[in-house]
Amino acid sequence: MQKLLFRLNARVLLLFPLFCAFLMTAGCSGVSAADRGIKLVSWNVETFFDATTNGTEYAEFTGSRSKWNADKYRNRLKQLTDYMKEVDADIYCFMEIENEAVVMDISNQLQGSSSHGTEWNYAAFGKDPGGAIGCAVFSKLPLDSITLHQIDYRTALPASAFESVGSGDKLEPPAMRPLLEIRLHTGDQSNAQLALFVCHWKSKSGGEEESAVWRSCQEALLARRIRKVLAQGAAVLACGDFNRGLSEFMWSYQDGCVELRDFSESVTVYSPWFSSSQPGSYFYQGEWNKLDHIFTAGGTTLLTFFADTGNGIVTDDGIPYSYNIQTGKGWSDHLPLICTFTVSAQ
Repeated sequence: MQKLLFRLNARVLLLFPLFCAFLMTAGCSGVSAADRGIKLVSWNVETFFDATTNGTEYAEFTGSRSKWNADKYRNRLKQLTDYMKEVDADIYCFMEIENEAVVMDISNQLQGSSSHGTEWNYAAFGKDPGGAIGCAVFSKLPLDSITLHQIDYRTALPASAFESVGSGDKLEPPAMRPLLEIRLHTGDQSNAQLALFVCHWKSKSGGEEESAVWRSCQEALLARRIRKVLAQGAAVLACGDFNRGLSEFMWSYQDGCVELRDFSESVTVYSPWFSSSQPGSYFYQGEWNKLDHIFTAGGTTLLTFFADTGNGIVTDDGIPYSYNIQTGKGWSDHLPLICTFTVSAQ
């Protein structure tokens, strides 16, 4: 059986603000994130484009008839960074960020406040060349390394990858966002290393069954990477918009776990959705869905988990307050997932 191969030509940015050295030494309490639990937010922030036309934007954000403009971008930028400062997480993982310029704008806006002492001194961004949107990470913890992984469709995939594809169907690979892998040390006494994976899998547009094959390929890629880093002794946290509901994963014989499937093996990861009383993080056609996930494995232990419904990010009906380009109001069609966790050496 042939293996999935990866190509690493997607774009990636590691950003250090100029005054990072000062902020890194200006701690607030002497208690490390590892000692109190690391706080992480994972959020699909919904089509977060800047006000510059680059040619890869969605149609509603360009052209003379578009209602998108620089003022709406600035307002949206301030709204997001105000939220980040209020929640004050150690790590933010965002999906649907347009480019490095947006990452820089967010970083610069965040550094305008010193109320929390140590700020988000590190950022990473990655997307495929020519892609409309990518994934960004903002962190108070130093990032050791950043890698992007993508499936190489020029190689043959195992037949099991296409079990859902009918005989004679034309198979055309869609545009796919790469898997962002970040290694960081959490600063505790054990000096444990965390492997953080940020995912944004293929959407269900074009048909749920028709697009499922590509999500299965992305699941196999993630499973393969998790198995590798676990073998190296790293703890694991994978988060993002998987566009795959909890019930669509293979449930594990272990309580509260699912099996992320490669085409020959699987890896067991923990999902806090099993013990959550919340109905989901995405609301579509009158139903809640659990498409956004936080998975852990190895030496990662979740302490808390919930989908945030505060800060005005839900409507009066309690559903995600999706951003409206016409009015310039709203946040996202997804709720942010917030968790705290600890990491221990294996």
